[in-house]
Amino acid sequence: MTTNPAALLVLCLRVGGVSRRRLALVALVALAGLTACDGQLATRPMNDDASMPRTDAAVDEVATSEQTLAVARFVAPVLVERGLTPDEVTTLTASPTRFAEVVRAWGDEPAIARSARRLVERSLAVSGGERDGIDYGLPGRLVERVVRDGEPWGTILTRESCVGRDGEDTDCDSGAPYAAGVLTTRAFLSVRSGRFNLTRAGTITHAFLCNEYPLPESMEPRLPRETLLPMFRALTAEEQTDPDAAMSGIANGFHCYACHGQFGAHAQLFVRFDAAGVWREDATGLQNPDGMPGESFGGLMTSHLVAELAANESSQMLGREVAHLGEAAHAVAEHPEFVRCAVEKLVEHTVPATDVDHRFTRDVVATLGEAPTFVDLVVATVTHPRFVRSLATQLGVGADSEGSDADSGEER
Repeated sequence: MTTNPAALLVLCLRVGGVSRRRLALVALVALAGLTACDGQLATRPMNDDASMPRTDAAVDEVATSEQTLAVARFVAPVLVERGLTPDEVTTLTASPTRFAEVVRAWGDEPAIARSARRLVERSLAVSGGERDGIDYGLPGRLVERVVRDGEPWGTILTRESCVGRDGEDTDCDSGAPYAAGVLTTRAFLSVRSGRFNLTRAGTITHAFLCNEYPLPESMEPRLPRETLLPMFRALTAEEQTDPDAAMSGIANGFHCYACHGQFGAHAQLFVRFDAAGVWREDATGLQNPDGMPGESFGGLMTSHLVAELAANESSQMLGREVAHLGEAAHAVAEHPEFVRCAVEKLVEHTVPATDVDHRFTRDVVATLGEAPTFVDLVVATVTHPRFVRSLATQLGVGADSEGSDADSGEER
């Protein structure tokens, strides 16, 4: 069954005679949002009936100048922090088909890089400032550099260096003997720290692949069951041999392998990063018997794997064997879902609180070449006829709308 995590936690708190350790395990699983990973193997809705962008055949038609202007005026403040210039208004009034040309020119403005930074910082839940010796602006500055230099968008995950406050390249600050762009910044690693490294692993799939666990088997094969701790091998109540996990049966204690067969592979990539985001060669990946479930020793987190494999950070990512998080980041950036997800995140960034039609994002990806830049993504997405006509309709500007100020020749 699928259980609401908040309701589950309340129920757990009412259970009498439950050890602190067992109760913590129940709460941990509940708050991780894993209750959809039950016998039904629920997956994230495809949103094929979403209202943005619409999938009606009509939205493939060329947009009118009024519609194009309305959309341009809506997206410009988000993407370049300003309204339209008089020249842009004149251009789009005379020829809405030049919208892509106008947006492409935005790529030369510093604000477009700042917009990309906000998109990623929101996805990772990090932003500026310094606290406890951690530079929370490090991921954002890296993103800005990638956009300003016209590097492929995937470089945010694969760049070998970060960017200091002085604008110069510098080592990313986790101390790992490899780099994985924003993923090897202490800002990301500390903010997304959590027991069993569930939050760090889940952020990769959610922020950069737009998928939730369980992933399709074709996308990520599950680890062999015998490599996982007994609690994560179970698919039925009879198979659950760990008493703590059995206690959490209403939170998938009986269906752990469905999700954790994949979760464990991704979480293993973080087994040597402590709660402060520092890479530790002395990590064991073993459960601390005096700690909460999922906590190892010295601020490190417990591995999903059996003892002889627990300290080894090599794993798999999207069906590829990888030696560490750095190689895994390349696997993510090179996967087709990465670019499709980038389009989806861009739509959500530009038009907040909207569901995104997966057929639309696939259509946009089909127009892009290999290794697109952020500006490539912006141009292909916001100037796509479906995006323009759908957003214009939501803004109340139809094909026959009147009363536009498009002929005024200047932005108000």
